[in-house]
Amino acid sequence: MAKRGAGKRHLLEKRLVTYSVAAGAALAVAGPADANVIYSGAKNITVDTVNPLVNVDINGDAVNDFKFSYYLTSWISSSLFNESKGIWIAGAQTGNSAIGGNAHVVSFFTFAPYRLPQGDDVSSGMAGTWTSSYGVLNGIKYIGGFPNGTANVSGASQIALGAGITVPMGSFTGNRGFIGVRFQISGNTHYGWIEYEGSTGIVTGSSDEGSRQLKNGLPFVQGTIYGWAYEDVPERRIKAGDKGQPAQPVPTLNEWGMIFLMGLILLEGTRRLRNRGKEA
Repeated sequence: MAKRGAGKRHLLEKRLVTYSVAAGAALAVAGPADANVIYSGAKNITVDTVNPLVNVDINGDAVNDFKFSYYLTSWISSSLFNESKGIWIAGAQTGNSAIGGNAHVVSFFTFAPYRLPQGDDVSSGMAGTWTSSYGVLNGIKYIGGFPNGTANVSGASQIALGAGITVPMGSFTGNRGFIGVRFQISGNTHYGWIEYEGSTGIVTGSSDEGSRQLKNGLPFVQGTIYGWAYEDVPERRIKAGDKGQPAQPVPTLNEWGMIFLMGLILLEGTRRLRNRGKEA
């Protein structure tokens, strides 16, 4: 008699497990995704003369974290005309910065963020310098003669001819890649990336031909921001281009009905099996 009772109790437990598994599988439909990487979704934001300032809010808290700016500057030094245009990035808040290094452009150095390939780690231990001030992403610099063909510096006949050189600036000129960034959320440091591509028209041909082209001004410069992501766990590294796990779909009305039905089946099955156990 004891053996028969023990066998029924074992069968009862087995059936309860089966019901629980079935109900759990149905409830899993509504389970939230456990993802730490937060992705912005696809973007296509242009930075140029028409849209010269773009603010990026990495974590969507209505506080701008980084700013992209179009710039155009010109000056005269050592009897030479200098002009440059490009796209800069800078931290919009204290502690927000991009990873990069000093780039040698003709006779001066400027900070330029690195162009990271997909899969590179963005973390505190990566090589380079974190800088919150303006860093050139892509651009062009002219040194030498006057693009408009005028010489307001006495004795500089070659300047009057517009003779000079143009050089590209930044690691994103004609390239697409990822900018490694870090920023603050409630006093904690988070790491992320911004996907960016720089476009710059380049003067081609001989020195004389290049000078004639430059008389109409330096070539166009623009940039495109394609999206961004960050790691929502402070101090945790993120891989450039990592978009995390796709969000779980919200259950439809029919799926909610199935979940509710499975719950009722579980409750009813438990009640009946308990009654059978008592009768035994």
